[in-house]
Amino acid sequence: MNKHAILVIALLVILILTIFSGYLITNAKNENNSVQRKEELEKSNLSAGIDTSTESDTDIDNKLVQNVYIRALATGKYDKPEVRVKANIPVVIHFSADKDSGCGKAFQLEDFNVKLFSYNGETTRAKILPKEKGIYYYHCGMWMFVGKLIVE
Repeated sequence: MNKHAILVIALLVILILTIFSGYLITNAKNENNSVQRKEELEKSNLSAGIDTSTESDTDIDNKLVQNVYIRALATGKYDKPEVRVKANIPVVIHFSADKDSGCGKAFQLEDFNVKLFSYNGETTRAKILPKEKGIYYYHCGMWMFVGKLIVE
């Protein structure tokens, strides 16, 4: 092999290594940002009185609660577009999202100050106490996924 071919191969190897290391650095930064965003969200949820734990399905005080399970599907809809609960009984919302659900990974129930996220299919929770009967809309951040919480 002549010197020119060796030089071209060396330059290609350096170029490939540079591109690959840039890819690794970018992915590491994105992973750190994702973890940091999740930690910030959990802190803000806790300060707003929202329980986002994933360990227990029962109320801490062993009181009667209504468990509601809602999943954002990759098809662009919630698996339960309408949920009915009773007024003045605590409700635990268990939210999860399919990996390919896009903006559906975010769940908002603004009338109760609830914002939940499910980035990798994990279940997050919020506990609310609906006191007034009525219809309350839950949705993703872009209002592409929409559902109704009907308090009776």
